[in-house]
Amino acid sequence: IDFPKIPRDSIYPNSDAFYFAKEAERFLAGEGFEDQTTHVIYSLFVSGLMIISGGEYQDLILLQMGVVAFIPVLLFQFTKKLHSGLSGILAAVLFIVRERNGLLLTEELAGPVSNVLLSENLALLGMIGFIYLVYLWLEAPEDRSIYPWLAGGVMGISLLIRADFLAAFLAVSAAVIINMWRRKKKWFQGTLSMWIIIGIIITPWMYRNWQRTGEFYLDKSNLIRRRATEYI
Repeated sequence: IDFPKIPRDSIYPNSDAFYFAKEAERFLAGEGFEDQTTHVIYSLFVSGLMIISGGEYQDLILLQMGVVAFIPVLLFQFTKKLHSGLSGILAAVLFIVRERNGLLLTEELAGPVSNVLLSENLALLGMIGFIYLVYLWLEAPEDRSIYPWLAGGVMGISLLIRADFLAAFLAVSAAVIINMWRRKKKWFQGTLSMWIIIGIIITPWMYRNWQRTGEFYLDKSNLIRRRATEYI
């Protein structure tokens, strides 16, 4: 965010926020996203906020802050389920304090806070939702067979926000193996369900990228490829 500028004495996005605002404007204008766009679901999310806010950046930011406000709510519910209500309150308060400090330091330090158009917070909301759904499934895998499908849907959308969350998905999958070692069939069915729905969500976008650029990839940054080269 920058200071108000003429001619309207309004605040306008800059840096990465400008990129997402530009992609959202392109989409709303019917031009579609750039051939090598990145974090596509977040750009789509911003375009929705633009429609609701009428294009006023300050109102758009307020709407985004309203969405980010669900993060401590979800943290409370998840941590309460894991341990206790007091732990849930503590987790929620810690996130709120972290966000407050980030907002106070916006002019000094750049970071993914709710008053800046950055994809991290929306991706975090998706990641918490994914882990929560997996946990609920592990509590009663026989009775909650729909949960892996829901978790896969949330993860698929989250990967289109930030592709690097694939590492978190693999880590959670490994933890599920340990938890369900004696119920391998149920683990296989649930994990396969997640992979299927993730594939259904991300494959059309990867095919679109292949048509536009000649490369079959999830995100223009090719982050997974770059991370792999660090260890191979």
